[in-house]
Amino acid sequence: MQTFAGFFTGSSVGYFLANIFAGAGTGQQGIINSLIFTFGDWQLHLHHWLFSLFFLAILFLFVKRKYQWPTIVFTFVAGFFIGLAVQGVTRYDDWYQVLYKINI
Repeated sequence: MQTFAGFFTGSSVGYFLANIFAGAGTGQQGIINSLIFTFGDWQLHLHHWLFSLFFLAILFLFVKRKYQWPTIVFTFVAGFFIGLAVQGVTRYDDWYQVLYKINI
């Protein structure tokens, strides 16, 4: 039961906070700026769902092995990152565009 409660709460909080801090729609700026790097005619957009998956991998590969977190805390944090990722993928039309050429 702790696993489900932690995961459900964490994913709900992650999704909700992403809705607050990210842009309302594709191409709209949110409270927290998007991380976009420009290299000549190319842009690299590091979406928040990509960051979330990176931190989720770190959580499972390193943190879980080194630290003994209570189950509810670990599942909350994992759910939080999954909620962020789900919000980023389901809410924006350009979620899959990480590297793209700038139209000049």
